[in-house]
Amino acid sequence: MAFGKWKQGFYNVINTQKYIGNNKPFFRSSWEERVCYYFDLNKNVLAWSSERFVIPYRIGNEVDRFGKPKIRRYFVDFYCEIKGNDGTTKKFLVEVKPKSQSVLPEIPTNPRKSKSYKTKAITFAINKCKWDAAEQYCNKKGFQFKILTEEDIYSMKV
Repeated sequence: MAFGKWKQGFYNVINTQKYIGNNKPFFRSSWEERVCYYFDLNKNVLAWSSERFVIPYRIGNEVDRFGKPKIRRYFVDFYCEIKGNDGTTKKFLVEVKPKSQSVLPEIPTNPRKSKSYKTKAITFAINKCKWDAAEQYCNKKGFQFKILTEEDIYSMKV
């Protein structure tokens, strides 16, 4: 199903006993769909959900295009509980992002690319605000926060 530029749709959960939630998970990219598949079929994943956790975060004036900093809501892509090799259960909040959005972009040497740089830098700054809030939330809850990029996703095996 295509809602926009990326592959989007509802994932049909196979192992319904593992999925936490009443509605089918909605994926916003083929990478998120692949993560759903991994969580659903991996025997070490005990439970998982999609966009279950909403974390408040604040962005500063320098990146807020509306001018006033205010509390915003960050819907983390996934939550999962994974059984470790030592038998313990670890809880994660997981965000799926392109690697290019998970690092500060390089300052361009060509002035024509400065608008693109500014857009990428603002995207990174907003993501960083969200991720810092998620890290703090996870530290309080005893969770771990993980950002998965295309490199991580393509190396995942069920």
